[in-house]
Amino acid sequence: MKKIKSYLRSPLLVLGLLSGCLVSCHDQLKEEVFSFVGAINYWKTEADATAGVLGAYESFLNNNYFGRFYFELTELPTDFTTINRNDTFQQLDRWDLLANHPFVLQVWNIMYEQIGRANGVIQNVPKITMDATKQKSIIAEAKFIRAFDFFNIVRLWGAAPMPLQVVEGVSTTQLPRTSVDSLYIQIEKDLKEAEADLPATRTGAEVGRVTSGAAKTLLAWVYLTQKKWPLASAKAQEVIAGNQYRLLPKFDDVFSVSNKNNAETIFSIQFDGTTRGHALSSFSNAGGTNNPYCFQGVNVYSVDPKSDIWTKWDRNEYRRNFTVYSSVRGKNGNMITVDPNFPSFGKYRCPAEIGINNSFVNPPVLRYPDALLIFAEAEAQAKGGPTAAAYDAINQVRRRAYNLPSNTPDATVDLKNLSLQAFTDAVIEERGYEFVMECHRIYDLLRTGTFKTKIQSIGKAAPRGSIYPIPQSELDANTRIGINGQNPGW
Repeated sequence: MKKIKSYLRSPLLVLGLLSGCLVSCHDQLKEEVFSFVGAINYWKTEADATAGVLGAYESFLNNNYFGRFYFELTELPTDFTTINRNDTFQQLDRWDLLANHPFVLQVWNIMYEQIGRANGVIQNVPKITMDATKQKSIIAEAKFIRAFDFFNIVRLWGAAPMPLQVVEGVSTTQLPRTSVDSLYIQIEKDLKEAEADLPATRTGAEVGRVTSGAAKTLLAWVYLTQKKWPLASAKAQEVIAGNQYRLLPKFDDVFSVSNKNNAETIFSIQFDGTTRGHALSSFSNAGGTNNPYCFQGVNVYSVDPKSDIWTKWDRNEYRRNFTVYSSVRGKNGNMITVDPNFPSFGKYRCPAEIGINNSFVNPPVLRYPDALLIFAEAEAQAKGGPTAAAYDAINQVRRRAYNLPSNTPDATVDLKNLSLQAFTDAVIEERGYEFVMECHRIYDLLRTGTFKTKIQSIGKAAPRGSIYPIPQSELDANTRIGINGQNPGW
């Protein structure tokens, strides 16, 4: 019995138990109604295949993922964000945590749970007699989801277990850490296959599910992270040249609850706020029930007042004044002044929210500016300096940030005549401003090797490790990793 309890602490076993059963659900991307069905009796029909892949999407809505805790893992340790909460939160803010930190384990678990669900689809849907095009598309969705999770895992934890099949027993949960290079090979393979079989667009009830454009954009980001500059530039250019996406004229329209899944959105997480909602709107605003942006601004996530987005960002920029603030006019007309030590994020505005965990703003995962800024950086690196096309890509984003027409050159904001290093620095800065609270910042700091210096520059201590610790429960349960397999510094 003691041995069984030990194995049940392993998330790899948990994902096996979950993927040995499949989530049966109805109503596209609203998986709140589900039941567990034995796998041996499942995977018979096209409806089973659809329900299976929707079950994989459902993990995104979990409180441990885009519902909340993924933001705490990716935002709190950065230079942009701070928190005025108990020490469990502040450990992440200080980057001074233990390997048994509950949020680290919860995010690790949900990613491996989702990989298990995706593996169930990839392994079983090919056995179903159904429309061939739809079959390929569903498998491709699962490959995109699996690749996205492995991409997050490899960036946050480095080498990690890489299950590619449904885990059916304790013996198969004892997986060693797969090397970073091998993880990236698998990620690229999944995304190339997904790109080939996913549809370019979605309509009706399928809106919100991934497309070939999402696979291309994520693959470009994967190439960028590995410094595969020509491949990143070419793949991002495919997205741009496809003319399927565009910058909206006004930055705030991108995040409007009345304009979800707009022309700028490549992939976002679909919350309806009633059956499934998230905490970003209330948790990143201040002012209690008088705040017009949310149900009750409780200011959990705050702007670090020493960060560039507070001290350096041009206060005349339209995008800045939508994204961060120190005062806001309340519902009753009075001005709410925010604690100067904890300015607020304003991006996730949900006036009709019915509770602090019921926001139905769709958190973006990939937007058209991703393609433009990936292209700008990779093109400049590949060519040894910024080209006219690279300048145009970043300047489109900058113009829109000032509420100017994005395709019309404007000498007041356009970049020009920069060295390769200065241009690269400008792209990283622009990415920081554009993607505030979109789970991008930590990855940009890690891939550019500036994580430690950046957080030290605002007064945080030097990190104990450069990536997250493997959760202690995984080390305890998985003998193929063991206590000696922890990441350096932890």
